[in-house]
Amino acid sequence: MKNLFSLIILSGILLFNSCTKEKIVEVEKQYSWKLHDRFLYGDKIQMNSYATGDNMYIIGTTVFSKFTANESDSSLVNVESSILKSAYPVQRKLPISEINNASPDHDYVTIRSNRDYVWGLTSRSISMVAIDSNFWQFNFPSYWMGDCMLLNGNNQCLIPYNTYIPNSNSVTFNARFCVVEIYRDGYDQILDTLKAVPIPIDSNLGGVLSLNTVDGNFYACLSKATIRVTPDYKVDQVSSNRLVRIFKYQGSLYGVGLNQLFRSDEEGLSWTPIVQVSESAYLHTFKVINNELIAFYNDQLLHLTITGNSMEQKEILNDGLEGNKITSISLFKGKVYLTSISGVFTKEYSKFLTYK
Repeated sequence: MKNLFSLIILSGILLFNSCTKEKIVEVEKQYSWKLHDRFLYGDKIQMNSYATGDNMYIIGTTVFSKFTANESDSSLVNVESSILKSAYPVQRKLPISEINNASPDHDYVTIRSNRDYVWGLTSRSISMVAIDSNFWQFNFPSYWMGDCMLLNGNNQCLIPYNTYIPNSNSVTFNARFCVVEIYRDGYDQILDTLKAVPIPIDSNLGGVLSLNTVDGNFYACLSKATIRVTPDYKVDQVSSNRLVRIFKYQGSLYGVGLNQLFRSDEEGLSWTPIVQVSESAYLHTFKVINNELIAFYNDQLLHLTITGNSMEQKEILNDGLEGNKITSISLFKGKVYLTSISGVFTKEYSKFLTYK
């Protein structure tokens, strides 16, 4: 009996040891949008980007970065970064063009060369008080409405500001603009001098909603009207409708208003409503990437197609972007780069137009 009991115990132990527990292995979810490991910790807040065929530039609240192709491996890019030369104005998106970038500091604006920023070789500043003795403050739109100043492809910078004009009864604050001409040394394209040209406008057109540049022209969307400033300083009031965004797509100019999409076939001098849009459409930023029209707002990406008087949209897959606020989008060397206030995200362009 004792031997039988021992045998039962031994069999139970062997049976227990022969059983293997099912292992639960947690597999980390893979996202199609990847966080770039160059912009972490204090360098996560990145506000704007601009890509050319050879370079891409990214500016954030702490660093200015230059991307170039890796000569030995075309699948890789080199990244150089420099600490910002001046304090970044939080709540603003500083402009970058193919050649220059611009930043404000109190009552000055400084223009720097993208190429030389990392090494800090050249910069030029201009005093707003010297331009206009009645200068009060800059009149910048918030970062989610686009660049706070405009750089076009003609070495010009449009700056919005307010003046104060005291009189016997009150103080009047007027919206004003100036265009800064950027002159460069012809031998090595190094910044040489700046020259400002004041652009007077009707003081009753309201505050700045957004600034846009297309084909060298500047478009200022104001709360009561939209104006166009040409490279030779001609000013036209082009729309009494409240346009908020202006972009070029397939040869035509489009303007996004409140609940309405407008089109212009006269270089922005007149606008025709073509289709109703959602109330939140004006909050989106519009960018053409490889001939495709992309709109983004917060963590949402839309692929838009405008045909005649209709517009279709598809929502692009944003896995890995949820909860992040996108600030710009650029295409460089086969990859899409999204800057955001919480890092830079990348994705192969070949997989970019994948929809929810």
